[in-house]
Amino acid sequence: TVRATGLVESTSEGMIPKEMERIQFRTRPWFDVARDWIAACSGQPRLHSLISHPSPNAAFAYGPRPRSILGGSEPPTIIFRAGLSPATVQHIRLGFRMASRNTSLPLYRAFLLDARDASRINDTRRACIDAGTAVEVVLAESISRELRRRSNPDQFVKRSITNANGAVGLARIHESLGLSKIPVSARKIGDQLSNPRNL
Repeated sequence: TVRATGLVESTSEGMIPKEMERIQFRTRPWFDVARDWIAACSGQPRLHSLISHPSPNAAFAYGPRPRSILGGSEPPTIIFRAGLSPATVQHIRLGFRMASRNTSLPLYRAFLLDARDASRINDTRRACIDAGTAVEVVLAESISRELRRRSNPDQFVKRSITNANGAVGLARIHESLGLSKIPVSARKIGDQLSNPRNL
């Protein structure tokens, strides 16, 4: 376990100084990026809060600790758990490196992460919605690159994506352009993703 605590201790009254709260607010986006990369690479769930989503298997934990038995509060704490389960040191280093470069997860991977987290709490419809959106994003990006490579105007490219009407239509366009083969059929995408999320 790698633990990074607040830079200043709480006051004698157990309160976190305003300066620490401002530091916490400004650094939160950095840690959010690191958390997403670590979770995506390690296959472990994200943990948004130590209090509201406690989990011993989470790759990342961030947030104010619960009030101590003495009545005070500990400084904000960031915890990265490393080892055989769930995250390796390499995952954590990668997360830190990408956060330091201000490089967020690709959009489709962020949606897949959302889908995986929803699936873990048995929110099947939410998982289908996010997984379907991930498919749409990655197919749309691939189709857009190919159409632009063929010197089609931007307006035509945007209209082609919009008129595809979702993942199934995008899969058919992707196939018609002779791009890399999708491992599942457009029909299967409809049956397993598009149809369930539209129920």
